[in-house]
Amino acid sequence: MILALSVFSATAALEIVDDKVILPVDYEGFDTDDEETISETTNDFTIKNTGTSNITVTITATGLPVDYSVVSDKEVTIQAGESVSTSIAINIPHEESTGETTIGSIQITGAGETVTKDLVQDTAFMLIVKEIEISYKDEDGKSQKDDFDAEDDDNFDLEEKVQPDSDISFKLDIENRFPDEDYNEGEIEDLEIEVEVDDDDILPEDFESTIDITSLNADESETVKFEFSIPEDVPSGDYTFEFTIDAKDGKNVRYKIVREVTLEIERERNDIRITEAKLSPNGPYCPGTPFNLNLEVKNLGTKNQKHVAISIANKDLNIDESVEELELDEFGRNDDEFQRSFRLDIPQNAAKKEHNLIITTSLDKVSRPIDTEVVILDVQSCSGTTATPSQDDDDNTSTTVITTTLDTTGDNRQDTTTSPANTQIGEGVILQTIENPNNQQETLLFALLLVAVVLLVAMIGLFLAILLKK
Repeated sequence: MILALSVFSATAALEIVDDKVILPVDYEGFDTDDEETISETTNDFTIKNTGTSNITVTITATGLPVDYSVVSDKEVTIQAGESVSTSIAINIPHEESTGETTIGSIQITGAGETVTKDLVQDTAFMLIVKEIEISYKDEDGKSQKDDFDAEDDDNFDLEEKVQPDSDISFKLDIENRFPDEDYNEGEIEDLEIEVEVDDDDILPEDFESTIDITSLNADESETVKFEFSIPEDVPSGDYTFEFTIDAKDGKNVRYKIVREVTLEIERERNDIRITEAKLSPNGPYCPGTPFNLNLEVKNLGTKNQKHVAISIANKDLNIDESVEELELDEFGRNDDEFQRSFRLDIPQNAAKKEHNLIITTSLDKVSRPIDTEVVILDVQSCSGTTATPSQDDDDNTSTTVITTTLDTTGDNRQDTTTSPANTQIGEGVILQTIENPNNQQETLLFALLLVAVVLLVAMIGLFLAILLKK
């Protein structure tokens, strides 16, 4: 009976309080090519002596993989009824993948008693996403930029709601944490970044969802960028983007990182958007020439609008065009857009520079614009060749031939181009006018007919002369 009590007392005297012992491992310690292992130390764990006598215990690790070893066993004395926190160092190779893996046991031996707990290696990521930056337009059309520290956190929400039919970009800063190129196995290879969305309605049809990077050297970083235009017909609601980064290092240790960004699309009541503003023909332009502005305005809001106004202006060029009291149905209806081509003129005395043609939309004669677009109009010195918009010519319209005289070597050289009759003529230009090709064809037909009549009369006269001689 006494022996049994003694065994029970010894069994109950020693205890590892923790559920498991964690060994944090960071391969950043590998910095030379000839290193096979590095030494890492476990987190502190607690050993408790529940007995009435002091105990000296030996701490070691057992059941380790082949290339692992204990740096040295450790002895600790624990007073009766007391606890101690301690740790132990392990030599570890560059083998395990990221996250937690059980690699053996921590063993405590003392006073004839042995207790164990799992030894779990927690391997750090050597490939990390340091930052995610999202640039977008909020529901009011204002530019926003949200930056997130993505090294530790997994999920992020944009601070503002996002506007339909606007540009958005996601930039991910990816870093290789191996510190030195002298360690050959520290190169990150086969790096692939893929993005998926829980609802594809927010993506354009030509969106490229994958970016591949061949390799990323030690202590290098790379910024990858996904950017696209959100479709104008995207439904309102939440959309979650999942970014998955897959790669491996020189020891074929795999790395997989997942980050999520959630945004909310909000369609406004009053959203009259300039969806197209193009100049025709393409510039540059000469002073005194006309051009076309092809404009498309669309109601992307949820309300019918009866008092839409459009303004096209540039004070220096004396351009001041407007459309008033335009009615547009709410987005998605038949009459939710307005299209028109405006024919505008550049003054003869226009400054040779880039001019900003400012286009705005507004509602109910409110001075604050809802949407603004700036189109660059490049005016340069006229060299004799002028781009002008095409137009339908009637049969009486003549075509102008412009001949520009260039004196570059002392000889008079001529470069001839054609343009519509209303082209402005600059310096050193000789102007000739030729008839419309349709008028030329009519003249030719008339001449041929006249020749035929003359020949017919001549033949009749010859025939009558022969008859009279007989």
